[in-house]
Order: sequence, then C-alpha cells, then structure tokens
Amino acid sequence: MRTLMPADPFPTYALGLEYIELGNRSEAIAFFEETMFKFPNYLPVYYQLGLLLAENGEIQRAKTIFEAGMLIARTTKDFKTMGELQEALFNIEE
Repeated sequence: MRTLMPADPFPTYALGLEYIELGNRSEAIAFFEETMFKFPNYLPVYYQLGLLLAENGEIQRAKTIFEAGMLIARTTKDFKTMGELQEALFNIEE
C-alpha cells in the first residue's frame, strides 16, 4: 500500500479518479480499495469503486460495495449519499 497523507482520504481517492481518466482501471481500483481500507467511513469511494467494478462486469462485487456504503451512510445519517448508492445498486440490478 502507498501512503500519501495518512490522515486524509482525499489524495488517494483523487488519484483513483485520475487513473479512471487515464483509462487505467486496475490502478483506479487499487487506489479506491486502499482508500476504503484506510478510511472505511469515506463514502465517496464506495460509489466510485462500485461503479467501476460494475463497468468491469464485476456485478456481485459492485453490489457488495454499494451495500456496504449504504450501511455506513445509514449509520452516519448521510441520506443523500445513501440514496445515490441505492440508485446505483438499482441500476446494476435491472
């Protein structure tokens, strides 16, 4: 695992976003997984990682990520993010 700024999830998460833009999905997934591991309450990573996994055809894994994020969002009362994760989950279940 790489360490950018150990107390801040955003730099690692942002690198994942940059790797998506560069078309390098495997590196993006690695940065998102690192963010999720180190900062399990950082909700944006669940949405992005779930979408990326779904696009890669890893539907079951994407569902697991979305559901985990929904649980955290419910616990932290972040209902906007919970709704976004629910919608993303619904879209891949169709």
